[in-house]
Amino acid sequence: MSLLRAVRAGLRALIRKELVARELDDEIRDYLERATQEKMRAGLPRDAAERVVRLEMGGVEPTKERVRSGGWEARVETLSQDVRYAVRGLRRNPGFTAIAALTLTLGIGANTAMFSVVNAVILRPLPYRDVNHLVLVWTDDARRGLHREGTAYRTITDWASENHVFQELAFFTTQRVAPIANDPSAGRGRARSALVSANLFAVLGVSPALGRALTPADEAEHAPVIVISHSFWQRWFAGAPDIIGKTLTIDDASKGARGTLTVVGVMPAGFYFPDKLTDMWTPATTYWRFERESIERFRPWARRWTALGRLAP
Repeated sequence: MSLLRAVRAGLRALIRKELVARELDDEIRDYLERATQEKMRAGLPRDAAERVVRLEMGGVEPTKERVRSGGWEARVETLSQDVRYAVRGLRRNPGFTAIAALTLTLGIGANTAMFSVVNAVILRPLPYRDVNHLVLVWTDDARRGLHREGTAYRTITDWASENHVFQELAFFTTQRVAPIANDPSAGRGRARSALVSANLFAVLGVSPALGRALTPADEAEHAPVIVISHSFWQRWFAGAPDIIGKTLTIDDASKGARGTLTVVGVMPAGFYFPDKLTDMWTPATTYWRFERESIERFRPWARRWTALGRLAP
């Protein structure tokens, strides 16, 4: 039987059960009569012929059951009966029902959470080059009982100058800002900005999809430039192909910082750092310039920075 005919026959058996049952009864009666006539022609009386045919068949009801169980619709019917039986049992025992539902909820939730972790850490690697060579560097203050603290800018520069472990060392921090696109059609709202060293993208081993990354010259010259995420480009600029060269005004009233930045790059879709909420990256020296501070004077011992290193081969 073809698949289409099997599906049609199964649906008919599920929808028109009484009609299909009558047709099956008619077929079995017809078979019994023809088989009995054949035995009678062989010389058996009718009563004996009927008994022999029924014995050979294995019984009428077992035969019906074998015919019914031969199609996929029988499994659907069995499942339906099991579900109805389970629902009736749960209704009779509401306490057990509540416990079972809670157990299932907790079990499914725990498994989902565990799969999310495994998926993020193992199955879906971070979007950086040779990610197993990247390390975050923290500061521990055993005397004060502080662990995994941020690091001061001066400390990071000392590490970089005396380093024999890392191929390169970058640093970053994040903050909320209120960017204003100098384009009437662009989006509005607050965003998350990362203040970074110019070598951050080189350490991560990722290049922009459009434009260029930050450079040491940008850092040295306090250049008013910015690299934005793919999602920010889509949300604020509707994926405009002429995004390179457009400007954003950053207004951070809490620090008295305001300045206009030129978009020089757009990161690839799926890239994020240090988290998926970060929308833009700008040289830390540029931001300090907006605050009328210098890299040397801007609280050099404040532990606001996180260091990122790429291990030497």
